[in-house]
Amino acid sequence: MLALLSAAACGEAKGAGPDRVLEHTYATAVAALDAAAGIRLEHTVPVVLLTRQEALERRRTFAAGLAQGAGATRSVDQLVDVFLSGGNFVGKYFPDEHVVYVFKDVLGDDWYEAPRESQELFSTVTHELVHAHDDQVYDVIPDPLEVLARLAADDASQLESQAVLMAILEGHATWATELACQKVGHPAPRPLTMEDVRNVDAFDGDGQPLLDGLAAAGNVIVGLKYLQYVQGREFCRRAMTFGGEPFMREVFTHLPVSREELADFDLFKLRWAAQKEAELDAPSQAKPSESGG
Repeated sequence: MLALLSAAACGEAKGAGPDRVLEHTYATAVAALDAAAGIRLEHTVPVVLLTRQEALERRRTFAAGLAQGAGATRSVDQLVDVFLSGGNFVGKYFPDEHVVYVFKDVLGDDWYEAPRESQELFSTVTHELVHAHDDQVYDVIPDPLEVLARLAADDASQLESQAVLMAILEGHATWATELACQKVGHPAPRPLTMEDVRNVDAFDGDGQPLLDGLAAAGNVIVGLKYLQYVQGREFCRRAMTFGGEPFMREVFTHLPVSREELADFDLFKLRWAAQKEAELDAPSQAKPSESGG
């Protein structure tokens, strides 16, 4: 176990080929999450190494094999097609398949022999394994079909609670990954800041009026997503500093978290403490029957 948690051990698989490096990275991530954050998977999560095109084909095959009426994956895969085709992210956990995909064409050629790419792989696998943990242990990953239905129904309150939940899920994965990186001696990914939120430039209309308008709208959406990451990370940093992973269980069993609580952990803690006190007092208030029979 200790060998897995040393920086030197993370380079032991170098030169052994991509599959061996991926296997070693997975083992190191699992051990680091346990040691640094108290996060333990209930069972093994497959991590598959694919190109983005191979990932698209695998997802289509998976969706085609679903039973009649299982529409969530088919609906979401329309978005996944766009996401995978144009994205530059390294990996993704798919809760319907319970598998982490790692995209080797995003990592680049010979990534398994390059320290920087190996570190990026470690942080990606670790982040996605936290999502898998939250799926296995807390069962809090939103059902995509429900989210789409709420979006179609313009259910503002429910959509807001889902957005806050997504922020907490991403914050949990982000903060736990930083702890795991520190444990193995890897540089952690730079966390997003409010400066990033204010200066989003993900899209550029290149001076064309119509495209400029679309780019501006896209940047607003990205900025809101960045804000989720910033607030989610800070919320989870404070929650785990306060009570470790056991307190994250308290968070997930006291949903929904409001937007105000997401922005100010102390507000959530006050509400949680009041509810917890009421929960603890409830059994003592139920008096046994005094019937003389």
